[in-house]
Amino acid sequence: MTPEAISLVRLEPRALLWIEVWSEAGKAALAEMVGGPLPPPNWIVTLGEWRAEGVEPGVWRLLGVAEAAEFTVVRLKEALASDGAVIDLSGAEGVLALRGEHWREALMIGGVFDAESLSFTVGAAAGTVLHHTPVRYGVDETGVEIACALSRLDDLAHHLARAVDRINRSGF
Repeated sequence: MTPEAISLVRLEPRALLWIEVWSEAGKAALAEMVGGPLPPPNWIVTLGEWRAEGVEPGVWRLLGVAEAAEFTVVRLKEALASDGAVIDLSGAEGVLALRGEHWREALMIGGVFDAESLSFTVGAAAGTVLHHTPVRYGVDETGVEIACALSRLDDLAHHLARAVDRINRSGF
């Protein structure tokens, strides 16, 4: 057994842009602007310095370096014109990461989401409730990132730390 089967880490703040597109022309302009095709709902792709997450048809979250947000918002609004909207939500959410082999088990404690599903793999994204907190998940090669409203981050971190401790003490 390893000393820690799982760990909980608070990630640095990042830019968060919410984008809605209402036409095919807007989708094409957005794809050209960010440097590639945008993912379908519940998937994440990396496009240059941004990570794009499909939320629903015609809606994406762009996650990236905070310093680039203001410049990117201006450029996106120009590119989309009347075919979409861009909202800068930077600073509105915090992000925790579960790393290690047993991160899925931690999500199952206090959650209503089947984290063991084979479709919840690298590049997958999802929205659900964890410990009474609306969250967005994003799976990467080392675990899962969990984003929630900044006002709920400390409470969520407390509950996840208890789940992590429980898993690490169980001897996985």
